[in-house]
Amino acid sequence: MTNKVTMQMIEADYNKYKEAVQIEFEDTDPKTNEIKTYTINLFPYFEPQRIDKAIMSLQKDLIELNQREDIKFNDELIPLFVIYHTILEFTDLPKPRSKSIQRRFSYFTSFVNSKYFKLVEEHLIESEVYKVWDKVMRVVLESERLERMANKFKNELLNYDFKTPEIRDAVLNSLDKNKEWFDWLILKI
Repeated sequence: MTNKVTMQMIEADYNKYKEAVQIEFEDTDPKTNEIKTYTINLFPYFEPQRIDKAIMSLQKDLIELNQREDIKFNDELIPLFVIYHTILEFTDLPKPRSKSIQRRFSYFTSFVNSKYFKLVEEHLIESEVYKVWDKVMRVVLESERLERMANKFKNELLNYDFKTPEIRDAVLNSLDKNKEWFDWLILKI
């Protein structure tokens, strides 16, 4: 005879997402030059909704970085960028609040090169980080699939024999106008 899962079991499993680990360390207070004890709270178990939130933030920043020619964002930084967004979501470290991608990217550069990044990274649970990477890969694959579908659809429309050039132009203009909607849809996946 098998047993059924109970509400208590579900609640107990969910409660792990509320657990925080305090990373305690000593550092120099920049105002007083005194050595003080500091803490960073890390939520070591990654709640699925918060993984989605971290990925949404990552996608938003990547889209904005891609639109800026004056910011050098090299593809080799993507793994670091994923970990950075994961750490921001699952700790109580300060998050950049600027609407400027230039300022947010500057914070990223400062943070990942600081001792605090390594300190938190060392406390991440590998299986939890894997959940983030798994979701990132699924988003990338789905985005590529949707882009192929959209291109196929657009090519079929381009090759379709419309009755008038005005209808053809209206359809193609609609496709161009709805590119933002398509980008938004990819962000939501």
